[in-house]
Order: sequence, then C-alpha cells, then structure tokens
Amino acid sequence: MEKKRELVKKRLRKLPEYVREAVAMIRIQKKAGKPKEIDLEKRVMLFLFARLMNRSNRDIEELLESFEPLFGLKVSYKTIERLYCR
Repeated sequence: MEKKRELVKKRLRKLPEYVREAVAMIRIQKKAGKPKEIDLEKRVMLFLFARLMNRSNRDIEELLESFEPLFGLKVSYKTIERLYCR
C-alpha cells in the first residue's frame, strides 16, 4: 500500500509537467470575441483539480478563494462549469 501511495504522489508531482507537454501539442484557432482570461494550461489544471477533489463547482470556487495566493487564480463557479463544455 505504501509503494502505491508513493507512486501516486510521484505521478501527481509530475502532473504539471505532463499537462504542459500535452498543451504544447495543441493549436487553438483564435475566434472572434473576448479572449480567455486563463491560459489553457491553467484551465486544464483547474479542471483536473476540480475532478480530483470530487466537489461541486461552488465548493471548488470556495477552496480556490481560500488558496488564491497558492494557485494565483480567482475564478467563479461558472468558470469552472464552463470547463466541462469546451
């Protein structure tokens, strides 16, 4: 059990690196309208964080508010909700 926990920790520490690599392969065409406030890498990390926490969008919003200095993000529950649609 301890080995499995260590393996999960190791992979979670590498998650930002994996996301960065994946995002680097994606090309997005610019659309008309207001540009995104949060870059793709941060949106992916936010989406994964929300899924890992398995909480409602409003709960995630409150968590992020509490940890805003760590994450450097201030988002509404609606922003989190929109991550599912894109």
